[in-house]
Amino acid sequence: MEISACFAPWEAEEPPMSHFEYMGRCVALVILHKRVYDAHMSPAFFKTLLGRRVTLCDLRPVDADLYRSLCWMLENDITGVLDETFTVTEPVRGGGVRTVELCAGGEHIKVTQSNKRSYVDARVRYRLYGRVQRQTEAFRKGLNGIVPIGLLQDFTEQELSVLFCAAPNVDMKIWMTRTRYTGYTSTDLVIMWFWKCVNEWTDAQRAKLLLFVTGTPRVSVGEFQDELSRRGPNDFIIERAGNPWDLPTSHACASTLHLPPYPHYETLKKKLLYAVE
Repeated sequence: MEISACFAPWEAEEPPMSHFEYMGRCVALVILHKRVYDAHMSPAFFKTLLGRRVTLCDLRPVDADLYRSLCWMLENDITGVLDETFTVTEPVRGGGVRTVELCAGGEHIKVTQSNKRSYVDARVRYRLYGRVQRQTEAFRKGLNGIVPIGLLQDFTEQELSVLFCAAPNVDMKIWMTRTRYTGYTSTDLVIMWFWKCVNEWTDAQRAKLLLFVTGTPRVSVGEFQDELSRRGPNDFIIERAGNPWDLPTSHACASTLHLPPYPHYETLKKKLLYAVE
């Protein structure tokens, strides 16, 4: 079972809400009986499940393209550049599209330099919760019927992921074998520094790196083998990109880490840790 923050509402046959309620009950039973279920649940999904505010950072592993677009909007002056309103257009079942207002009267509110932060916040909330609100509430109902949501409020979303899926156990040999390089080779000093750094990290830190690059904190031998049959011979890409003073960036949709050519090991170690933490 693959669980994420995005249940596509435009699919040809949308599952009935009872299916999502049933999924919530299954998760509750896993927690109640202290079992581990081999599934990944997005931290953003846990946040919405617990009624917590989602942020732009939560969007990155779910929709990397939208994340980059919204980051660009925040980092640049959009005056005279964008012609947007507080709406979003998305496909619907059976073909066609629909326009959804991100706030009351959003169709008549222009996105400007002064209100772009509000627009970004509204886009993030809709992408991670608004468009799947019914499904999320059904899931919460099923979970709450067995394990009261209030009992989970003291946990962070990362802790809940461990509670449900257990701590990730990353097989470094498999990870290194299934890595491809663009602009680097496996013998380049930066790459050797990278693996030295990752080997020194804890499993929790490695999980954060995997989440940063691939959108999932779990990479086991079985999962790699499953992915190989679907996606080809490689599942993790390290690409040479950026300047030595830049932080590493990622493209989660392509499982790609953009790693600058750092001149020293300590520089790589510091910037990589800062990027994933």
